[in-house]
Amino acid sequence: MKNDIIITDKLSEKQRYEAAQILYGAFGKKLRAYILKGDPKKGENCVRECINADCGLYALKDDSVMGFIGLDYNGLKFIDYKFSVFRRNYGLWGALWRTVINRIFATFFEHSAKNTVHIGKIAVRDDARGAGYGTMLLEASFKKAKELGVTKLTLEVIDTNPRALKLYQKIGFKVDKTQNFGRMTASAGFTEIYCMSKQIDC
Repeated sequence: MKNDIIITDKLSEKQRYEAAQILYGAFGKKLRAYILKGDPKKGENCVRECINADCGLYALKDDSVMGFIGLDYNGLKFIDYKFSVFRRNYGLWGALWRTVINRIFATFFEHSAKNTVHIGKIAVRDDARGAGYGTMLLEASFKKAKELGVTKLTLEVIDTNPRALKLYQKIGFKVDKTQNFGRMTASAGFTEIYCMSKQIDC
């Protein structure tokens, strides 16, 4: 299978749509619980417009996106929600409260440490899960980090995704701390987040 897969950091406009659909499909419940409430199409539009494609790595097969990994580093974010995008999709009032909520949550997940790459999002297309794309993308992120001269990768995984937790532990990530949000995030499908890290050699 690996011979048929291309890992790239460039997307065509068509592939950008595909990446946004995968992201919204994988994280839609959490996003709709807070900043992307309302029309799913508008939510998907926001995701597509706010993806910083240059901060991602993508697994392509037959020119279609099978999965991606979004990286935050050097002050850049894979998903950077903008007021202008919110306003275009939800109007002034909708943009105002979504921007406030987004900034509140950003305070919990601010990743500005030097020599660190944060894995903000990783997702694989529904019909491609279990085929090894996630592992390939993680390995590609290790290579990218080394190219950047970074010595540490970080990520978060929610308590209701034990499969991902086991995968990350298997490839060397360790739990540094646990954040409990209780009822605040219950509607998004989780109550705890495991903050994990992995040291790498440059």
